[in-house]
Amino acid sequence: MNKSAGFMPKFLAGIFVMFIGILVFAYIETKKANPIMLDEQGHVRGGAAQGSR
Repeated sequence: MNKSAGFMPKFLAGIFVMFIGILVFAYIETKKANPIMLDEQGHVRGGAAQGSR
């Protein structure tokens, strides 16, 4: 059996796991985020974000 044949699946699996981890991290962080929309002058825009702070 060739040594490179055993390395490549493990390498690709590691990349796959890392990619899934990044996606999960991004999902969790975006759920925690509280975006506030601002207009051109920097004033809060919209009614939903005004009462949050």
